[in-house]
Amino acid sequence: MATIGFLKINGNDAFTTYGIVVKPKNYARLLKFPKPKDNGLTTDFTNENGKDASLANPTYDAISLDLPFWITGNDENDFFVKLEAFRTIMLARQELNWDFLKMAGIGRRFKLYYDGMTDFDTLTPTRGGSKVYAEFTITLINNYPTTTFSIS
Repeated sequence: MATIGFLKINGNDAFTTYGIVVKPKNYARLLKFPKPKDNGLTTDFTNENGKDASLANPTYDAISLDLPFWITGNDENDFFVKLEAFRTIMLARQELNWDFLKMAGIGRRFKLYYDGMTDFDTLTPTRGGSKVYAEFTITLINNYPTTTFSIS
């Protein structure tokens, strides 16, 4: 499982700073295509098949992403320190640079902001150790669904 050096949030390594990892097999959610906005120029004639739509200058809705995470700490204190740091940056209500450094072999930046969170699925010490672990899902909003940002 990729941990250190896979994801940075505003330049901070997500695992080292916040103890978080996107659960495996969920990165493809970031590649979802956006839904086109209706530009108000679509007509659905009752006596014709399909719709008559103007396809010039398309615009797109923001994408809402539900990403499941694991968060872990070396002990209970470390867990809550990392959780509070993550909470602080998520609740700042700002767009954050989410840099997936190994996505597609070259890395990919997404400008995302926090929109909600599920309850913790688990909050438990790991088996045979003192590490504390939890699972949860964060809803993030991508207002730039057609823009590719380079990681600088």
